[in-house]
Amino acid sequence: MTEPLLKILKPLANMAEDYQVTGLHAGALPYAITQFNAVLAQAKSRTPDDPVWNVLTPLDPERHGFAVLALACRELLEIASETAKAEVFPLWYIGKDMTIASSYEGSVVVEPNCRLLLTGSIEGDVTLRRGACLELGGVVEGDVTAEPGSVIELRGCVEGDVHLQGNARLELEGGIEGDVDADPESRIEYRGIIEGSVRTRPASDAERSAATEPDAPEASPPPRCP
Repeated sequence: MTEPLLKILKPLANMAEDYQVTGLHAGALPYAITQFNAVLAQAKSRTPDDPVWNVLTPLDPERHGFAVLALACRELLEIASETAKAEVFPLWYIGKDMTIASSYEGSVVVEPNCRLLLTGSIEGDVTLRRGACLELGGVVEGDVTAEPGSVIELRGCVEGDVHLQGNARLELEGGIEGDVDADPESRIEYRGIIEGSVRTRPASDAERSAATEPDAPEASPPPRCP
């Protein structure tokens, strides 16, 4: 099931539970059940032969109330979560610009100069090669490593550590539930939350010497996500 459909189903379940308690807005029931049935049809189209669809069936506003709707929404959310987790890539190399809106298990490597837009979730580590870009609006349950010249635009959440190498850049508006480990020339811009520590690796003698050379060319800044 895609993320936009889950965004419909979650508030629908919350609404049904609230209306079940208060008894208000009974007129909203037919439309709410129509929405549930539409999401159910989309979920069923992914695995039409699954026996679960013999049990979880469309609802009828003439026979079912908010209590049944709330239960059905929660059941469908659980099924959708299990279906998404079944998609496993032990190690996935992304060699072109790509959008991931579902949930996957396994580590991901974004090849040089490629862009990954993640609005779903990845249960595994993510590595950005040189010049790659990660635009994260979803969740990474693992570590994220950015090689020199790569960019992380983080508006979602990383449940792990972030490692910045060379002149990699982190633009943080979301959250990191871990530590940030950065090279001296890395750049961190954040208006979000880092629950762990931010550590900068000390520059070596060779790096300090190179930085004071008068003729040393200035490094080009890493690109922004398109």
